Amino acid sequence: MEKIKVLIRTEGHLKLGMGNIFRSIRIAKKLQERYNANIKFILEPTSLIGIKKILDAGFKVEMVEFSKIRQYFKHINSFRPHIVINDVLNLEEAYMKELKKFNLLTVNFEDKALSTTRDYADLVFNSLYDDKETKTNYYHGPKYSAISDSFKNIKKKKTNKECKNFLLTFGGSDPSGFTIKVSKILNKIDDVHVTVFLGPSFGSHQQLYDLLKYLDKDKFTIKYDVEYNPKDFENIDMAIASGGHTCYELAAAGIPTILLCQNDLEKERGTFIAKYGTVINMGDGNSLEELKLMNAVKKLMSNYDLRKRMAENGQNLIDGCGVDRIAEIIFNESKNKMQITDK
Repeated sequence: MEKIKVLIRTEGHLKLGMGNIFRSIRIAKKLQERYNANIKFILEPTSLIGIKKILDAGFKVEMVEFSKIRQYFKHINSFRPHIVINDVLNLEEAYMKELKKFNLLTVNFEDKALSTTRDYADLVFNSLYDDKETKTNYYHGPKYSAISDSFKNIKKKKTNKECKNFLLTFGGSDPSGFTIKVSKILNKIDDVHVTVFLGPSFGSHQQLYDLLKYLDKDKFTIKYDVEYNPKDFENIDMAIASGGHTCYELAAAGIPTILLCQNDLEKERGTFIAKYGTVINMGDGNSLEELKLMNAVKKLMSNYDLRKRMAENGQNLIDGCGVDRIAEIIFNESKNKMQITDK
């Protein structure tokens, strides 16, 4: 029996954040644990933070400049994978066309509404959008959110009458500086405690610690490079977050969330996620007035029924089994294409 080989192209750095990296690692671990897959990652040298995360997870990594695309295809010829997984924000059409010449299964993870490269892939996963396409190889929507296995079968969230414990989390890098902006606002609210999650590529540590000199130290707790786990959310009453995969983790944990979008892509995602009733989407956080955010926070704090309904909507929507679904679909499709046996 031939051992299944999987090559994963991904990226993660200060400007982009780390969502692609974390998703790729979870998929890789599941394919390795369940199907004994031989995994290899390929990243550009600009993704140094992501490379470290992958190495720490125990996987092999090669660095390739994708402007020199021939180097990448040399790796394909030498490694001879059965499956190539692409988990990057902007795939090149020429790259996908060339990839189709190889006898392997191509899998794309997308975080946009539409792309020009999806038609070249054998499988497409997109958890952040519904898709009007009816093609059987497109898998879309929240059930394919690749959040941690730790969110499986967690107990239902009990919504407290009083809303005193906040969480701030704005992705792996927070390029718009929302952490500092929102911390200043919450500092003005009495009788609350604020937990701040900083991602591994957060770039404003000095600014944040300068800010903390002027904040109520008893009100704020700072946690760095947190691997989200339901235990981290047990005492949280509501969150303020940016529009990405974190929204699904918060939903799974039953945390009502106010959404601040950092860019046009997140604004599109925010519109999609808000329709499930798990978040209040404030739109573009860069131009949001302080008073509007303060009013939204106080309104949600004071509305127990709304917070309870949002928590229930989130836990009914996300079951934490997305990685299992994705890995099973990939492996079964690879068997169909490559005649690889499941052992």
